[in-house]
Amino acid sequence: MKSVLIKLSLFVIAVFTISACQTASYIQDRPLLLSNGAASHFVKFLEDKSASEFYIDTLGYYSVYYYCKDTNCRAGLRNQNIAACERDSGSECGLLATKHSIHWKNVGNFMPFQSEIVFQTYGDYFYDGKITKKSSRDISDIKGKGPIQLSNYVAQKLANFADQFGREIDFYVTVDGKHGYSSTTNNRFVALAKCKQASENKECYLLATRNKIVWNEPGNFMPAKLKAIKDAYGDFYFDK
Repeated sequence: MKSVLIKLSLFVIAVFTISACQTASYIQDRPLLLSNGAASHFVKFLEDKSASEFYIDTLGYYSVYYYCKDTNCRAGLRNQNIAACERDSGSECGLLATKHSIHWKNVGNFMPFQSEIVFQTYGDYFYDGKITKKSSRDISDIKGKGPIQLSNYVAQKLANFADQFGREIDFYVTVDGKHGYSSTTNNRFVALAKCKQASENKECYLLATRNKIVWNEPGNFMPAKLKAIKDAYGDFYFDK
């Protein structure tokens, strides 16, 4: 009987341990920068005295907050909240904050503007574009460096970007040159995250703006001679 009780106790402990590990899935561990809209929503969350938990996608765009009377603030239901956020946003989500704590690990300075209520509640999380003790990425990290060779598909996408003066302002590529992404946002950290999401989770870097190649020492990266590229940036044709 004693042996059975010991085994049962060990089983309960094991189940509890597994459950505890599973509930950590609502915590993200990466730098985050909120869009202006999401940051304004975060301020409203803090101003709403009944609100309890604030969730956001890893791109910093989609956000939602909940009340404890609806969720009871239980870990299992937090995972359900994450699932709902990811379904509605199409991106990974995490619990950013409760009313007294930031739960997102290594979040960096995530506020795109200064807010008194954020400062008074959590401290200084305003991102000014400079490296701080809380910010793990600087604007210089966005530019690619070293020789790169674009695939024919990405080269044509870059030519279309250079030739068509639409809303796109920056062009990003993966280091293998096989994926390209044109962005319409001024928030380059958000653009990098979207490029990574669209390119099988590969790291992306800024290759070009409308009138300049900003990738450091890219070499001749074009696999074909395209007039739009030569007119916009000069001759980057790689002659095999």
